Amino acid sequence: MARFKVNNIFTLTNHGQVLEGEVMDGEIAPGNLIRVLINENALSIKIKSVEYIEGKEKTEIRLLVGFLDKDVQDKLKIIVGRTISIV
Repeated sequence: MARFKVNNIFTLTNHGQVLEGEVMDGEIAPGNLIRVLINENALSIKIKSVEYIEGKEKTEIRLLVGFLDKDVQDKLKIIVGRTISIV
C-alpha cells in the first residue's frame, strides 16, 4: 500500500488521464489500484504506467490511468491537493 499526494490531473492526448504528484510513502507500480472516496462513493482506478520526471527541485511522479469517461474525470478533480491510497 502507498500514499500519493495529487498535485495535478490532466489529459495526455491519445493516452488518457494522468495524476501528477508525489509518493508520500510506499511503492507504486503499474497494475496497482487508486482508491478514493468521492461524495461517499468508492472509486477504484487501475494504474497503467508510472513515470518519474526529474526536476531541479524535486521528482514528480505521473500515474497514467488511461481513458476515463467525462463523469469520472469531473469527479477526480476534487482530489487535487489531497493524499490518496494506492493498493
